[in-house]
Amino acid sequence: MIGDDWMPQRVTGLYHEPPHTFMKVESPTTYDEDDFITIEEQKATRAAVMMALQEAKKIAENSTCDASIQSARTIITWLEPILGKKN
Repeated sequence: MIGDDWMPQRVTGLYHEPPHTFMKVESPTTYDEDDFITIEEQKATRAAVMMALQEAKKIAENSTCDASIQSARTIITWLEPILGKKN
């Protein structure tokens, strides 16, 4: 089975009754426009992630507390993939 669908559904069952194979998918979910974030919200979220990442890097570089450095490195590990690149 091939195709592209921007709202994929989970396969919940697969049945084979020769010569046919059937796929059972979960019922489609209806979406409202309110379910999607706007471009402005995406930009604001990305900016907040970038600011948090920069702050974590400052802490990792300048702190003398091992626990703070480790926490900052953990935050960096979580945030860098969100931005899709290493800063």
